[in-house]
Amino acid sequence: MKLPSRSAGILCLLLTLPLPALAQQADPAWSGVGYLQQGWPKNTNTNQQIRDNINTPFGTHFETWNDVPNVNLGLSVVRTVSPKWKVGIEADWSSGSIGGTQQSQDFGLGPGSIYLQEKYQTYADLQVLVQVRPWGEEGRVVPFLSAAGGLAYDNDSTTMRFISSSGGGTTDLLRVTNHGFFPVLNVGIGMDVFLSARRLWFVETQLGYTWARLTRNAPASGPGANGQPTVRDDTDDTGPNLLLGIGRRF
Repeated sequence: MKLPSRSAGILCLLLTLPLPALAQQADPAWSGVGYLQQGWPKNTNTNQQIRDNINTPFGTHFETWNDVPNVNLGLSVVRTVSPKWKVGIEADWSSGSIGGTQQSQDFGLGPGSIYLQEKYQTYADLQVLVQVRPWGEEGRVVPFLSAAGGLAYDNDSTTMRFISSSGGGTTDLLRVTNHGFFPVLNVGIGMDVFLSARRLWFVETQLGYTWARLTRNAPASGPGANGQPTVRDDTDDTGPNLLLGIGRRF
């Protein structure tokens, strides 16, 4: 059947209209990043207690939290809400410990050694994340500013024992258990570096600063607690951090 010339012209126009839309695919709205985040928390009170209350009187040289890596494993997912703004969530998890067994001076307990373990079984947080890209999202390198805030959970313990080397057995000196929720806030500056012209996979790096502190009266036992049922436990994760991750837009 032969179409009238006017109808044929309208049909040709309709067929050509979708072509520009097919040629220009919209940028993915979502992106996710899996990352490692190295932190340098202050832990001022805890480190001082190790130096002044353990190392000095017992003649030991246990390391403090300043001496060990403090790495979080994290995941963030954000959605583009405008050419310059993204919002989403991020979650972090880590676990670690310091301590060991070292020979002790005769501190009224006879010859022997001191066993110390400071361990946090779980650190986890969930935060709302906002990112702003002042120059938009174009290009292979995209700088951004970020801010995140939410709730963190920490579960930690301190155990100290004296191990006699003259047959006196083992004496528990201190046992402290601590856990609780506390607010966490992080701000940072970073960049996304796309790995190809398709702009799907990218490396993300960020330098930030975190405020997070759990201070409470924690249950305690042993002579080191000085007869008190609780001691003041202070877990201060405040400090700078460096993030490195791999991400994908989808």
